[in-house]
Amino acid sequence: MGGEHRATTVGLALGLWSALVWGGQFIVVKGAYAHVGPTQINAIRYVPIALILLAILARVEGRGALRAGGHGRLVVLLGIGVLLFNDLNYVGLDYTRPQNASLISALTPLVAVLLLWGITGARPRAATFALVGVALVGVVLVISRGDPGGYLDEGAHWGDLLCILGVGAFAAYTIGVGRATTISPLRLTALSSLVSMVLMIAVAVVAAAVGFDPYPSARDLVAATPAILYIAIPGAVIAMLAWNRSARLIGGQNTALLMNLVPITVLVIELIRGYEPAALEYVGAALVLAAVTTNNLLLRRDSRAARIEAIAAESRVGA
Repeated sequence: MGGEHRATTVGLALGLWSALVWGGQFIVVKGAYAHVGPTQINAIRYVPIALILLAILARVEGRGALRAGGHGRLVVLLGIGVLLFNDLNYVGLDYTRPQNASLISALTPLVAVLLLWGITGARPRAATFALVGVALVGVVLVISRGDPGGYLDEGAHWGDLLCILGVGAFAAYTIGVGRATTISPLRLTALSSLVSMVLMIAVAVVAAAVGFDPYPSARDLVAATPAILYIAIPGAVIAMLAWNRSARLIGGQNTALLMNLVPITVLVIELIRGYEPAALEYVGAALVLAAVTTNNLLLRRDSRAARIEAIAAESRVGA
């Protein structure tokens, strides 16, 4: 019992730490844009991310694991997913507030359910549709600062739209990882990060060539180095490994609940920095977090019921 309690405590601590680091990342990245643009910062940070993950993979699974083998197509597709998620979110963050981007990212579990519907044809329960509606209302209240009418009158909000598209890309990536059962998560993550790194560098070169996101000067690069190190090492490599370990210790669904702390962390940091949200922004944030949490609990109940049914079926066969 003591060992189980310790594992639960460690799992919660690791998941909590990851969520807090990711929450701070939105603020750090937004501040770094004064020196380095979104596509450039992604290309730069993914070099150490990919190299560190590949080194860990070689150490843990051997050098043979550095080859994709029969998983090349999957690795490339997931690498594209990582590229889209990161570049869409980072470019979107350049045009919106950190609290908007972080709250939109909290929609990932609900978006994943809808994507699975499209992929498998398995229609979600009516409660899921209701929760998606509640979450969308909450997001609208937050991104509009409590004034949806005024938000629409302002015209297109490309930053928020890009973040929403980024969430779709991450949901698709998550589904792809979950369905890949013949390759280890570490190997899949490391190899796809290498693909992402190459693609991000290519996108950054094109963005600079067309004048959208110019190369940073040496002075700007030095000024942004602390932020880049934060989002590359603790914000990506360490947080991801801690998150995966947390999921293994306390279960993926329990760990997923801790993602709700990401937008809360961003909001708390912004409050400390002097931001004064409208009352309806608090309401909107609460609606999103409540919808995501409820959906997680429903999935957990379904999973528990499926396990009980499987055990009962085995008992009937044995009898």
